[in-house]
Amino acid sequence: MKSALKTLRSGGTLRRIVDTLGGTGTPTRNFGRISFLLTVLALVAVVFAAPVSAANGSQVNVQAEFNETVPANQTGEPVLLWKSEPNTLNATFTATNQTSMYEVCVSDDTGDNVTCKTESSISGEHTVQFAYENLSAFEGSSNVTVVVRDDFPGRSETLGNDTIEIRTIAKDGDIDGDGLSNENELKNGTSMTIRDTDRDGLEDGPEVKNYGTSPTSPDTDGDGITDAQEVSIGTDPRSVDTDNDGLNDNLEVRLGTDPTNRGTTMVVLLAGGTFFGVVAVWGWMALDSSGVASASLLPTETALFDRFSEDDDEPNEEEADSPPSMEFDENELLKSSQPMLSDEDRVVQLLRENGGWMYQGRIVEETDWSKSKVSRLLSRMCDDGMIEKISVGRQNLVAEEGSMPEGAKSPFDE
Repeated sequence: MKSALKTLRSGGTLRRIVDTLGGTGTPTRNFGRISFLLTVLALVAVVFAAPVSAANGSQVNVQAEFNETVPANQTGEPVLLWKSEPNTLNATFTATNQTSMYEVCVSDDTGDNVTCKTESSISGEHTVQFAYENLSAFEGSSNVTVVVRDDFPGRSETLGNDTIEIRTIAKDGDIDGDGLSNENELKNGTSMTIRDTDRDGLEDGPEVKNYGTSPTSPDTDGDGITDAQEVSIGTDPRSVDTDNDGLNDNLEVRLGTDPTNRGTTMVVLLAGGTFFGVVAVWGWMALDSSGVASASLLPTETALFDRFSEDDDEPNEEEADSPPSMEFDENELLKSSQPMLSDEDRVVQLLRENGGWMYQGRIVEETDWSKSKVSRLLSRMCDDGMIEKISVGRQNLVAEEGSMPEGAKSPFDE
C-alpha cells in the first residue's frame, strides 16, 4: 500500500485530487471528502499489492532425479552414479502462473550453482533437463540440489527445491576392498559395500577369482558344508563328492573318513564287511546239530543264518564245522573300484598326497610319463589357474593353487 500511495503522491497527483474535492467548502465537508478519498486509495493499494504478495509467498513442488543410476541393491545408501559416464538430471515442477519466468538451478554441496536454466511460465508440469558428459562436476559432493526461483525482474525468490544424496563412483574402483571392482560386483550380483556378501567366511574377490565359488551362496555345491569350511579341510566347494567315492563330503566328515581320499572309504567298507563276516561265522558255528539257532543269538542274526541255509535244509557235518571261504585280494578290490582319473586330476591328487607341492621331477617319476608330457601338462594347468609353478635353482616347484611354500616365493612377487 505504501508503494501505491507513493505513486499517487508523485507529480502532485494527490494534491490535485485533494484540491479538486476540497474546493472552498466548509472544513467539516472537506474532512469527509478527504476521508473518503483515503479509503478508496487504501482499497486500491490492497488490490494492487495482492498479486505481488501471492507471487512472493507461493511455493512449488520440485522433484530431482538422475536418468542413469547404478542398479545396485544398496538399501538406505546414497544414489550411486558412474563418475565417468554421461547422465541427465531431470528437474520437474508445476508452474502456478504466479510469475512470468522461472529460474531452475543445480548446485553442489557448497551451494554454488553448477548450471542454471530459465523456463517461461506456462501452467502445468514442467521438466527441465540438465545433460552432463560425465559427473566430474559433482566429484567429492554428497548432495545435488535443484532450486526453482521466481525470475521476474526485481522479484527473485526461491519457490521450491529438492536435494538428492549421491555418491559418484568409478567402474574400476573397489569401494569395499574385497578384490572385485565395482563393475564386477554389479555383474556378480554382490554388494559393493560388503566384502563377504553371502557371509560364508570367504570374501567376494577370492570366491570369484580363486575358488570359482558363488559369492552369493554360502554353500555353492549344496553338500551342507560352507565354502570356507571346504577350503579349510581341502575339499572341493564346487563338488558334492570331492573324491568321487560315492559318499557326500559332509557324510564322510561325520563318519571320520577323508573326503579327499577314496581309499579311506574302502578301508571303512572292508572293515565293516569283515565285522559282518565274523558275526556270520560266529552265528554259523553257534547252530546246533539240528540246525536250530542257539537261544543266545539275536533275532537279526538268526534271520541271517536262516537265509544262508535256504538251499540246504540239512547241512552236512563238513559244512557245519567249516565256515564258507571269505578270501579275496584286497589290492584287486581297491584297484577295480578306482575310477579313471584325467591327467590333471592325477597331478592334483599327487600334489594333495604330498602336502600340496612337489618338484616336477618327482611328478615324472610317480607317473612314469615322459618329461615333455609332464612339462606340457603342467604349463596348461598353470594357464588354467589350477596350479602354480616357479623355478628353484635348476628344478621347477609345482604347487596346487594357494599351497606354494612361503620360502619358495621370490621376493619380487610381493
